[in-house]
Amino acid sequence: MLDFDGCGDLDLLLTVIDGGVVLLRNQRGAEGGWIGFRLAGTSSNRSATGTRVTLRARGREQMWYAQGGGSFLWGCDPRVHFGLGGAEKIESVTWGGRQDGRRSSSFSPRAGSTS
Repeated sequence: MLDFDGCGDLDLLLTVIDGGVVLLRNQRGAEGGWIGFRLAGTSSNRSATGTRVTLRARGREQMWYAQGGGSFLWGCDPRVHFGLGGAEKIESVTWGGRQDGRRSSSFSPRAGSTS
C-alpha cells in the first residue's frame, strides 16, 4: 500500500509474475485529515526501518512501524501514514525504538502533508 498520488488515501500497487503491474487507485478520497512521515536515521539504519511512530489526536492513539526492504516483486512505502478523521490538532507524536523512544509534545505538523 502507498499513497501513490499524494492525496491522503492509500492505493495498492500489485506486481504479477509473468504479467504487468496493476495500480488500484483509491478514488473515494481521504475522508478527514491525514498526515504522513518520512523517517530517516542519523547514523545507522538510515532508512529508519522498524521505527515505531505513535500519534495522538482527539484523545486517541495510533501506532505504526516504518517498513522497509522488500524482495522479488515485493516492496513497501517507507512513509508512515495516519488518518486523522475530524481531528483539527495533533496532540503528540512519539517516535523511536523500544529503548530510545523520543517524544515531542510541541511537534504539531500540518495535516494533509508528509513531514
